[in-house]
Amino acid sequence: MAFDYVETYSFQRGTEYELQQETFAKEYDKLKSRKSKQNDLTLEEEERLSDLNKLCGFTQYLLDDSNQFHYSAKKTNTFISTDSKAELLKDILRTKINDVPAWMCAQ
Repeated sequence: MAFDYVETYSFQRGTEYELQQETFAKEYDKLKSRKSKQNDLTLEEEERLSDLNKLCGFTQYLLDDSNQFHYSAKKTNTFISTDSKAELLKDILRTKINDVPAWMCAQ
C-alpha cells in the first residue's frame, strides 16, 4: 500500500455549522411551503430550493457527487506516509474483513 501522505478532515461539526444548517433549513422550509401552496417560485428560487434540498433533505458525505468537499469540511491534519499514525492506518486497512452484513445496524 503506497501513498505519500494522508489528510484528515472534520465536517458537519461546531456551532458555526449548526447555525448555518438552521438558516438553510428555514429557507428550505419557506421555499418548499410556498412551492406547494402557491407554486410561484422564480427560476432562481427553484434552483435555490434544489440546492437547499441537497443540503437539508439528504444524508451528506465529505465528498459530493462531483467530488467537491462538503462546504463545512475543514482539514485537520496531514501525515506523511512514514508517520506512525499513517503506519497505523496502513495496518488497519490491511486488516482482514469478515463477511458481517449490516454490522453497524441494530439487530
